[in-house]
Amino acid sequence: MMRKFWINQQMAVMLICILFGFQGFSFGQTKKESIKWINANGVSLSSISQGQTNYFSIVKVDKDSLFFINNGDEKVVGWDVKQSIALKDILYEDLSTLERRKNTDHYQLTNYAVKVRNITKEKTKNGRFKKVEDIVEFIFPFEDEHKANRVVSAIMNLARLSGAKENVQYY
Repeated sequence: MMRKFWINQQMAVMLICILFGFQGFSFGQTKKESIKWINANGVSLSSISQGQTNYFSIVKVDKDSLFFINNGDEKVVGWDVKQSIALKDILYEDLSTLERRKNTDHYQLTNYAVKVRNITKEKTKNGRFKKVEDIVEFIFPFEDEHKANRVVSAIMNLARLSGAKENVQYY
């Protein structure tokens, strides 16, 4: 009887040690930790200023959206116009598969082309509305690739944690 109690006690101690051991290992950041990191670090790491003008910057991230300023976007009228992307609409993918492009304007920047789902409603002939989904690009410009990799990795992780679909490329 005493031996059986000693074995059970020993197994309980081992189980507790294992559980506390796993607690020390991190299996990736949580959604809350990712949001906190981007708001604390990603905002400054993503900021690009050209003279007195803020060319691009992430403004903030909340639980649903990424807010940014992109004065290099010709479609935006006015300066410092905040734009946003729903995190669940970002098609997450590995950083190594993201397309990199040289900027075509006079700034010496490189861009990541992050794919984003764009869902709109279109009126049909019979007067009803149907959802139309197409893929657009969120252009993330950067001067320092190391900084950009950190921020875009955090954005991709946050998108995945927010229920985003994977950008599957078969060919």
